[in-house]
Amino acid sequence: MPINNGLVFSARVTRYAAWEKVAFGTIAQLFMEGQIQEAHDVIDFCVKVGLPTCFRDLGIEIDSEKLEMIARHCMQEGTSAWNMGPDLTEESLINGMLEADAAGMAAKGYDSLMLATA
Repeated sequence: MPINNGLVFSARVTRYAAWEKVAFGTIAQLFMEGQIQEAHDVIDFCVKVGLPTCFRDLGIEIDSEKLEMIARHCMQEGTSAWNMGPDLTEESLINGMLEADAAGMAAKGYDSLMLATA
């Protein structure tokens, strides 16, 4: 899962188990692939079993710099991101993460995005 690869570079996320980061990454990947209903189904499952669905659940206060850093690490040569095909870009990763974050926040009834405007 490419997003898990990028999340491991965030010091705050290291306390979470791999499957917790993969849960969020799976949601983001489904959004990136345009599988919107499937993404919402996975979010519903994650909510039921207590898995993270957004950056807030992972203890990350996200900003554009952190998003770019995560995407950059995801896209390093030799990572699993290269299995996703030639259409994957840092921008599509960022957009997928933001869509996943917004949908996950909404599903849990959180007030607003944690996107900081630094």
